[in-house]
Amino acid sequence: AVATRIRAQNDALYVNTLDAGNYRVHRVDHKTGKASPVRLPYPGAAYIAPSSPGGDGVHLNVIAWNRSLAHFVYDPKAN
Repeated sequence: AVATRIRAQNDALYVNTLDAGNYRVHRVDHKTGKASPVRLPYPGAAYIAPSSPGGDGVHLNVIAWNRSLAHFVYDPKAN
């Protein structure tokens, strides 16, 4: 996998990766250093979206072959 974008938020470091043509987002917890995939609302390609720095969570754009581009906010407390 290749890192394509990184966003530092208060709760974690969010890393966009490209792996075999699939864009994914991983969350690296600041306290534990553990990396885990960000769960998406449906299967598709996920991109870290521009947003204000700070706070918890990250803004995502998700697109799939059968769905239009949609904007979501990932809340680590709810996931």
